[in-house]
Amino acid sequence: MRTKVLGIERAEDLSLLDNWPKTKNTFAICFGNDAELMEAAFQRHPDMNWIGASAAGQIRGREKVGSGISIELFELEESYVKTSAVTFNSREEGETIAEQLYSELKSPDLKSILIFSEGLVIDATDVTNKLQEIKAASISIGGGVAGDPLLYERTYVLEKSIGVHEKAVVALGIYGGKTQVKVFSHSGVTPFGIEREVTKSEVGIIYELDGKPAAQVYAEYIGKDISELKQYLITYPFAITDNYIEEGVVRTPTRVSDDGQGIIFTGHIPEGKKVRLMQSATSKFIDGVYDLIDHVKEIQTSQPKAAIAISCACRMAVLGTEVDEEPETICSELGVEDIVGFYSFGEIGSDLEDNCHLYNQTLTLVLFYEE
Repeated sequence: MRTKVLGIERAEDLSLLDNWPKTKNTFAICFGNDAELMEAAFQRHPDMNWIGASAAGQIRGREKVGSGISIELFELEESYVKTSAVTFNSREEGETIAEQLYSELKSPDLKSILIFSEGLVIDATDVTNKLQEIKAASISIGGGVAGDPLLYERTYVLEKSIGVHEKAVVALGIYGGKTQVKVFSHSGVTPFGIEREVTKSEVGIIYELDGKPAAQVYAEYIGKDISELKQYLITYPFAITDNYIEEGVVRTPTRVSDDGQGIIFTGHIPEGKKVRLMQSATSKFIDGVYDLIDHVKEIQTSQPKAAIAISCACRMAVLGTEVDEEPETICSELGVEDIVGFYSFGEIGSDLEDNCHLYNQTLTLVLFYEE
C-alpha cells in the first residue's frame, strides 16, 4: 500500500495530484470547508475515485487545520475500489439510500465501506441502522456526517460521479486483495445519574422524558434555567444507555425547540429508549483517545499503514486550544503519520461487537492494514 497526504491551500497546489495514478486500485479522500477548491480538485482529475465531505475543521497529520482542503491519496496492493452516490429530496429517505448504496457496492469480495452523509437534512441514523441490518457480518463500515464551522448552514459531500453535492450520501467500497480496514470508535465520556425514558420523540427531537417536557427535565438536572441551556448543550450530551450499559451511543443536543419544550439533536433517539446525561471535558476526551488506542493494540498486532480520523465537531469545540492533542496522540501512539480526517456532525463507526452506529462526541478511527 502506498499513501500520500496533501495540504491544498490554493488552486495552484492542485498540481501535486497530477502524478498519482488513476486506476481501479487508487482513490483520493478529501476533507475541508472550501467547496470551490474541493470542486476544483475533482475537476482537475475527474477520473480519480474521489470521496469526501465538508468539515468543521480538518485533521492533517498531527494537527487540526482550518483552511484549504486535506487530501489523502491511496494506492492499494491487489485490492480495488468502487464509489457510489445517492442523492435525495427529503429527510425520510435514509433507509432507501442505504439500500441503494449497498446494492451498488455489494459483491462477494466486498470487505469494507467508507461512507459520508451530508449533515443538515438526511437522518444519518436511518442510513447507518439500515446498513447494519443488511450488510454481511464481515464487512466493516466507517465514516461520518459532513460538517461546517458550527454554523449549521451548509454541508456537502464529494464523489466521483457527482462532484461536490449538498444533498447526497456517498460511499466507497474496498474489495479483495491484501488490504484490511478496521474501524474503532470510543468517546471516553461515561454517563452519570439515573436513566430516563424517552416518552415522546420524532426524528431529531425529544419532546418528553419520563412524561415531562424534555427541556425542563434537562435544565433541572444540570441546575440551569431553560433560557441558559444553549451554552451548556455540548457540555452535557445524552447517551442511549438501555439497562445502564457502561458507554452508550452518544447524542449531542444542538438547541432547544422554538416552543421551549423539546431538545433538538443531530441524530435520532426513538421513543422507549433509556438515556442518561454525560459531561464532556478535555481530560476525558484525551483519556478516551488513549483508551481507544489501547483497544486497537489489543486486537491488532501490526502497525497500520494509514489512518482516517473522524472526530466530533463538539470535541473540537470543547478541546479548544488543546485540540491538536487528539491527532498528536493518534500519530504517536499508533506510529502512523499518513493520517487525514475531519471534525464532523456525526461519526459512523463500530462498537465492541463490530455493530455499526451513528455516534456524536466520539472519535472514530478507520485504520488501513496489509495482510
